[in-house]
Amino acid sequence: MDLHNIRETYKFDSLLESELEQDPFNQFSSWFKSYSALGIKDSNAKAIATVDGEGIPNNRSVLLKSVDNGEFIVYTNYGSKKGQDLSQNPNISALFFWREQERQVRIQGTVSKISKEKSEAY
Repeated sequence: MDLHNIRETYKFDSLLESELEQDPFNQFSSWFKSYSALGIKDSNAKAIATVDGEGIPNNRSVLLKSVDNGEFIVYTNYGSKKGQDLSQNPNISALFFWREQERQVRIQGTVSKISKEKSEAY
Protein backbone atom coordinates (compact mmCIF):
# COMPACT_ATOMS: atom_id res chain seq x y z
CA MET A 1 0.00 0.00 0.00
CA ASP A 2 1.51 3.32 -1.09
CA LEU A 3 0.33 6.32 0.90
CA HIS A 4 3.08 8.75 -0.09
CA ASN A 5 0.86 10.94 -2.26
CA ILE A 6 -2.02 11.35 0.17
CA ARG A 7 -1.58 14.91 1.29
CA GLU A 8 -3.91 17.81 1.86
CA THR A 9 -3.11 21.49 1.94
CA TYR A 10 -4.71 22.97 5.02
CA LYS A 11 -6.12 26.42 4.42
CA PHE A 12 -9.39 26.71 6.36
CA ASP A 13 -8.15 29.13 8.97
CA SER A 14 -4.95 30.35 10.51
CA LEU A 15 -3.94 30.11 14.14
CA LEU A 16 -2.46 33.32 15.44
CA GLU A 17 -1.29 33.54 19.04
CA SER A 18 -2.45 37.15 19.16
CA GLU A 19 -6.03 35.97 18.61
CA LEU A 20 -6.06 33.26 21.29
CA GLU A 21 -7.95 33.54 24.56
CA GLN A 22 -5.77 33.85 27.66
CA ASP A 23 -7.76 31.11 29.40
CA PRO A 24 -7.39 27.75 27.58
CA PHE A 25 -10.84 26.61 28.75
CA ASN A 26 -12.44 29.71 27.26
CA GLN A 27 -10.54 29.03 24.04
CA PHE A 28 -11.72 25.43 24.00
CA SER A 29 -15.30 26.53 24.61
CA SER A 30 -15.15 29.01 21.74
CA TRP A 31 -13.69 26.48 19.33
CA PHE A 32 -16.08 23.75 20.49
CA LYS A 33 -19.14 25.96 19.96
CA SER A 34 -17.89 26.88 16.50
CA TYR A 35 -17.29 23.24 15.59
CA SER A 36 -20.61 22.07 17.03
CA ALA A 37 -22.42 24.73 15.00
CA LEU A 38 -21.35 22.88 11.84
CA GLY A 39 -23.83 20.14 12.76
CA ILE A 40 -21.30 17.34 12.54
CA LYS A 41 -22.39 14.09 14.16
CA ASP A 42 -20.60 13.39 17.45
CA SER A 43 -18.84 16.74 17.49
CA ASN A 44 -18.11 15.97 21.15
CA ALA A 45 -16.11 12.82 20.30
CA LYS A 46 -12.52 12.64 21.42
CA ALA A 47 -9.87 9.97 21.36
CA ILE A 48 -8.33 9.13 24.71
CA ALA A 49 -5.22 7.16 25.53
CA THR A 50 -4.74 5.29 28.77
CA VAL A 51 -1.95 3.00 29.93
CA ASP A 52 -2.62 -0.36 31.58
CA GLY A 53 -0.76 -1.89 34.52
CA GLU A 54 1.86 -3.38 32.19
CA GLY A 55 2.60 -0.02 30.55
CA ILE A 56 0.74 -0.86 27.33
CA PRO A 57 -1.12 2.15 25.85
CA ASN A 58 -4.74 1.82 24.75
CA ASN A 59 -6.74 4.25 22.60
CA ARG A 60 -10.45 4.60 22.11
CA SER A 61 -13.07 7.25 21.41
CA VAL A 62 -15.39 8.65 24.06
CA LEU A 63 -17.95 11.43 24.15
CA LEU A 64 -17.35 14.59 26.13
CA LYS A 65 -20.43 15.25 28.25
CA SER A 66 -19.52 18.58 29.86
CA VAL A 67 -16.76 20.95 30.83
CA ASP A 68 -17.15 22.05 34.45
CA ASN A 69 -14.69 24.28 36.30
CA GLY A 70 -11.80 23.32 34.04
CA GLU A 71 -12.62 19.61 34.05
CA PHE A 72 -13.59 17.60 30.98
CA ILE A 73 -16.35 15.19 32.02
CA VAL A 74 -16.90 11.78 30.41
CA TYR A 75 -18.74 8.76 31.76
CA THR A 76 -17.54 5.19 31.70
CA ASN A 77 -18.15 1.87 33.36
CA TYR A 78 -15.55 1.47 36.10
CA GLY A 79 -15.28 -2.23 35.23
CA SER A 80 -14.48 -1.57 31.56
CA LYS A 81 -10.94 -1.85 30.20
CA LYS A 82 -10.73 1.94 30.18
CA GLY A 83 -11.98 2.14 33.77
CA GLN A 84 -9.51 -0.51 34.90
CA ASP A 85 -6.63 1.24 33.13
CA LEU A 86 -7.50 4.54 34.78
CA SER A 87 -7.80 3.00 38.24
CA GLN A 88 -4.24 1.64 37.85
CA ASN A 89 -2.83 4.77 36.23
CA PRO A 90 -4.86 8.02 36.29
CA ASN A 91 -2.74 9.70 33.59
CA ILE A 92 -4.64 10.32 30.38
CA SER A 93 -4.20 11.96 27.02
CA ALA A 94 -7.11 13.18 24.92
CA LEU A 95 -7.39 14.44 21.36
CA PHE A 96 -10.23 16.26 19.65
CA PHE A 97 -9.71 16.07 15.87
CA TRP A 98 -11.92 18.58 14.08
CA ARG A 99 -11.10 17.83 10.46
CA GLU A 100 -13.61 20.24 8.97
CA GLN A 101 -11.97 23.13 10.81
CA GLU A 102 -8.47 21.76 10.30
CA ARG A 103 -7.86 21.88 14.02
CA GLN A 104 -7.01 19.54 16.83
CA VAL A 105 -6.97 20.05 20.57
CA ARG A 106 -4.66 17.94 22.72
CA ILE A 107 -5.18 17.55 26.45
CA GLN A 108 -3.02 15.77 29.02
CA GLY A 109 -3.73 15.30 32.68
CA THR A 110 -5.06 12.98 35.32
CA VAL A 111 -8.56 11.69 35.93
CA SER A 112 -10.66 11.56 39.04
CA LYS A 113 -14.15 10.32 39.72
CA ILE A 114 -16.96 12.83 39.84
CA SER A 115 -19.40 12.78 42.74
CA LYS A 116 -21.71 9.82 43.10
CA GLU A 117 -24.66 12.19 42.81
CA LYS A 118 -23.54 13.54 39.43
CA SER A 119 -22.80 10.05 38.17
CA GLU A 120 -26.19 8.73 39.25
CA ALA A 121 -27.97 11.77 37.77
CA TYR A 122 -26.39 10.95 34.40
